[in-house]
Amino acid sequence: ITKRLGPLRIERLTPAMVDRFVDQLAESGLSPRSRRLIRVVLSQACKAAVGWRLIPANPCDHARPIKLERREPEALSVEEARRLLSAAKDDRLGVLWLLLLSLGLRRGEALALRWSDLDLVAKTLTITRARVKSGAKVIEGPTKTARSTRTVPLPAFLVSALQEHRLIQRKEHEKLTELGFSPASEYLFTSHFGRPLDPDNTSHAFQAFAARAGLGKRHVHELRHAAASLMLAAGTPLPEVSRVLGHSSTRITDEVYAHLGHEALRGAVDRLAGVLDPPKT
Repeated sequence: ITKRLGPLRIERLTPAMVDRFVDQLAESGLSPRSRRLIRVVLSQACKAAVGWRLIPANPCDHARPIKLERREPEALSVEEARRLLSAAKDDRLGVLWLLLLSLGLRRGEALALRWSDLDLVAKTLTITRARVKSGAKVIEGPTKTARSTRTVPLPAFLVSALQEHRLIQRKEHEKLTELGFSPASEYLFTSHFGRPLDPDNTSHAFQAFAARAGLGKRHVHELRHAAASLMLAAGTPLPEVSRVLGHSSTRITDEVYAHLGHEALRGAVDRLAGVLDPPKT
């Protein structure tokens, strides 16, 4: 922005100039997402100028919108999910991959989990925080939206896996303490040195794990898509899937994931057909 528009006085900036600026960004090879982010920064600057009464209106408000190509999320097939589960048994972070695939948690939500969030009697897990990367720093704060703060039930196999994981982690942390480290024992998942997991390092670890499991190039976020897909394919109602995923509304779940579970609608259609066209007696 400074390089291309810096010499221009802000009161002379017009919507047409904003459009030309964005076109130049496109010619330089920047993606639509990068162009939109840059224009957001420019728009915020102009909004501040309006507030300071330097200009009467924000020229970005009347510029052309930047459309992003919508990508449908990839999801693991049932066969791939089973292969992942089998390989996870031998991976140090295997229970983390199992948790993400079973409940569709966001990466940051899983990394912020503490043992106090787990209720083994009620078999529930409460999600209240997230660990996210901001530049080079890791920040732990509230979940993405108010509805993302939620308590979800745990299937029996996941409860058993977490109990075994806790025993293994305790042994790890005992050895680290003997070596003079101070492990963060309150976290469900920690590094080899007992520290809370870094989000980027976790993504790299999953990519390496997926490659070893024969799943090719995969991103950890695809486990969330897979969880949604499998729930929908099993006939789980959309509102329930939305609550498990922590979406702010069922509209988001419907827009992003409903196409993954279209086969789940077949049962509903068949039942309707049975009512409209009952078998002849």
